Amino acid sequence: DDHVVMLSRLSKNAVLAFDADKAGFLSAGKSAMKALQSGMDVKIARIPKGKDPADVILENADHIRRAVREADHVIDFYLEALTQNAKNALDLNKNVRKFVLPFVGYLPSKIDQDHFVTRIATVLSVSPDAVWQDVLEHVRTKPKEEMTQRDTDTRVTKESQQIPTRKRAVEQKLIGILLWQQNLEKPVIEVE
Repeated sequence: DDHVVMLSRLSKNAVLAFDADKAGFLSAGKSAMKALQSGMDVKIARIPKGKDPADVILENADHIRRAVREADHVIDFYLEALTQNAKNALDLNKNVRKFVLPFVGYLPSKIDQDHFVTRIATVLSVSPDAVWQDVLEHVRTKPKEEMTQRDTDTRVTKESQQIPTRKRAVEQKLIGILLWQQNLEKPVIEVE
């Protein structure tokens, strides 16, 4: 958290470089989430399999420079990695919901969110509306400690752009009440 705060003072752009293994994959996701939560644009550099960034620098510093220049947006990086390693379509769907959709909820731009929802829908061969529903579900069920004031101010809902139905209007009011009370000393409604 401290690193993200310091870095965000210098730039709103971050390129992460982690070991090219499972631990690096998971660490990159956690770090990317923290950076996205602080409003940064996050990319991930591709490190050759079996290497860590320090090895790459020692072998040839130009390789790490190129990896940083050619870094992919965190969502594109994860989509490609998960697609390459998926056993089947169900496995891919499950992993995209787990690893990629949370990032979409933290993007500050509605245009960026819409772009990546469309991209994810294409990769999964599903409708963008289905992806939006899962993004919204993640936003609704996000643990309270993950939520920041920025979330309450900039979270996007596809529903808000559509003609409201009675069910949507009730959902939106309930979400608004829950978000409003998160900063109260004693919540009005207890959520389990």
